[in-house]
Amino acid sequence: MENNIQKLSSSLAEKESELKKLEITHKKTMEELGKASSKIDGLREELQRNQSELQSKNSVVDELNARIGSLTVDAELLREREKEIHYLKEKLEVALNDASENKAIVADLIKEKVNLKKALEAELQNVKNLK
Repeated sequence: MENNIQKLSSSLAEKESELKKLEITHKKTMEELGKASSKIDGLREELQRNQSELQSKNSVVDELNARIGSLTVDAELLREREKEIHYLKEKLEVALNDASENKAIVADLIKEKVNLKKALEAELQNVKNLK
């Protein structure tokens, strides 16, 4: 019987030793779990900050894309205006050339008129002298 008690006592001591080891392991596991939980909370906060920052940057990108679209439309309008200005410049040059030619024609016609008037006056004088 004493042998049995000794075996039970030895077994109990072994079990108590195992229990202490398990308690230590449990305590370490709980500490690690706490640290992991804190780290997870920190990562969640960081993720939220990153998502917020990404959302903010996406808003900026959307605004820039809208601005680019507007600038593209403005650039197209400017090209159209430049074409129109070029066309109008060409028309103006033609009109100025026509005006310059007309001015020369008018000057020639005025000279011709003056010469014809002189010739007419001279002819009238000749007719008066013949009478």
